[in-house]
Amino acid sequence: MRFKLKECKLEEEKQEEINQEIDKESVNSYSNVSSENVLNQEFIDHFSAANNEPTWLKTTRLESLRKATAMEMPAMRYGTSILLNAAELDLLEIQRRIRDTDFCCVSYKEQKNWNRLRKQGIVICAFTEACKRYQEIINNYFFQKYFLKDNNKKEDTKKETDEINDKYNKFFYLHHAYMNKTLFIYVPKNCQAKTHLEINSELIGDLFESIIVYVEENAKIAIIEQITSGISSDIRQMSSKKEILLKKDVNKNSNNYRSSIIEIVAQPDAEVTYFSLQSLAENDYNISYANAIVAEDATMNWFTVTLGSKFTKQVISTILNGKGSRANNLSFFLADKLQQFDLYSPVIHNEEHTHANIIAKGAVKDKSKVVYRGLIHIKENAHDSTGYQKEDNIILNEGAEADAIPILHIDNNDVKCSHGATIGQIDDEKMFYMQSRGIEQEQAKKIIVEGFFEAIIKNFPDAKSYKVIFDTVRIIMEKKLNGDKE
Repeated sequence: MRFKLKECKLEEEKQEEINQEIDKESVNSYSNVSSENVLNQEFIDHFSAANNEPTWLKTTRLESLRKATAMEMPAMRYGTSILLNAAELDLLEIQRRIRDTDFCCVSYKEQKNWNRLRKQGIVICAFTEACKRYQEIINNYFFQKYFLKDNNKKEDTKKETDEINDKYNKFFYLHHAYMNKTLFIYVPKNCQAKTHLEINSELIGDLFESIIVYVEENAKIAIIEQITSGISSDIRQMSSKKEILLKKDVNKNSNNYRSSIIEIVAQPDAEVTYFSLQSLAENDYNISYANAIVAEDATMNWFTVTLGSKFTKQVISTILNGKGSRANNLSFFLADKLQQFDLYSPVIHNEEHTHANIIAKGAVKDKSKVVYRGLIHIKENAHDSTGYQKEDNIILNEGAEADAIPILHIDNNDVKCSHGATIGQIDDEKMFYMQSRGIEQEQAKKIIVEGFFEAIIKNFPDAKSYKVIFDTVRIIMEKKLNGDKE
């Protein structure tokens, strides 16, 4: 019995030592996190001062940092077995990297047609300049509303936004803490842009981009954004030289983080077209949120091509706030190797006679994985509204995964809505037909996939500028379908 008591006492002492070690580790861990927070706050203080930012912007950055620090990483699980893995995305390491490098505010490169658009009265400038000249627009419509309004209004805004895209998460607040590249676009009343506005975004180092677009009544503009990594930017400039392009390679050693937030307001009878081509390097991370608020009889057109990055989380949301407003969201993607894409396209109908189309096509190969979700929510007072969504996916080999999740939320009976999704492999009869005419299996597969995408490409605007872009898209697609063979 004495032996047992002594044994128990020794066990208790041993457990106490273990508990003390755990407590020390917890304190050290907390101390490390606290130290990181202090360093990050000091960095933002210095960063804001160095860029001569107004007090409210510095306050916004620090408040965003505080919220981001307190939040967990968003869960990317959309069902029992529908989930994506972003475990390698270390936001703390990204913040350390920002502190230890020459992280600074950078400007978008001026494009040849910007001055032509400025002559029409269109404003294209950095956010800091816009804050001085268009403070009222910034206050009323853009990101300040998430931080500077009273608590009740903020909660109302939060409720609606969470319903759309879970925007108020760690990514969102981290973006506003470190935002370092901005563009403000203002299109005055009755101005019809005579040419598209081109934006070239090249990812060299970590980047936090914000683009704000405000389009007045009866105005019209088309914006083309091309997103590349380092050397891969050569692709966009050489679309007519296919033989050279296929020898060019992206910067495979790139391991950068891109965060992007696009905010668009289309006033009554306005029309906005936003085309985005993303072909980042295969090790880059891409977090992208785009949102449009559309007024009476205005139209928002989204055209999105997703080809690059190691991991992409992309949300393109549209809020139809005015009678007769419209949203068209066309997108396609091609994932290969170990790529993961989390794509979400919600449209919220808040008024009657509103219309939405969501069309997506995608293909996955190797061990890639894609989840595409579409949402049409027609509110109670949005009578006589229509919503259509269709998602089609092709799985090119065993081991690749694709999930399509079309969602309808209908709160009244006076609507016309439909949705559908298909996931399948290449049709055996088509393969047999082509091979019976002497076409090799891999070539036949490539032709079928290209035809699959052509069905959506033909719905994009038939303008010269888009033709050049789609020449580039076809070249990148061919490279991916060929397994990046030279």
